[in-house]
Amino acid sequence: MEEQLRIFMYTVGQGATTRQAQDCFQQSGETIS
Repeated sequence: MEEQLRIFMYTVGQGATTRQAQDCFQQSGETIS
């Protein structure tokens, strides 16, 4: 859960796309929905 929160905060804070967040955190597409 913490990982998903970090990814969410990164995406919102950086104005990043979901794909950019996936690349940054090297997570699978299944983690971010």
